Amino acid sequence: MRAASAAKDTAALIQATVKKIDNGVGLVSSTNASFAVVEQSSAQLRALFDKISQASKDQFEGIDQVSVSISEMEKVVQGNAATAEESASSAEELNSQAEQLDVYVSDLIQLITGKKDKIMTQ
Repeated sequence: MRAASAAKDTAALIQATVKKIDNGVGLVSSTNASFAVVEQSSAQLRALFDKISQASKDQFEGIDQVSVSISEMEKVVQGNAATAEESASSAEELNSQAEQLDVYVSDLIQLITGKKDKIMTQ
């Protein structure tokens, strides 16, 4: 009887152990599946971070190109302003010379004709 009872207890212990092992195998499988999902999510995040990094680099390059373009435009505008100032100065000088020429022509007409006529300028 003792041997039968001990065999029964041993069988019950073995069954409980097998059941615990089966539960452990299930937990390990579930854990492996969860890790696979985590790994897949990590790969997706890595891909997104790579895209964000590339987009940031592209944006920086675009901003740099805009900055260079603005600098070049500023140089052109400054050159145009200098040319405009020179043109205005030249126009004033030409106007002054035209007025002086008008005086010379009037003086010449007076010398030739004896009349004091003023030439009409436009």
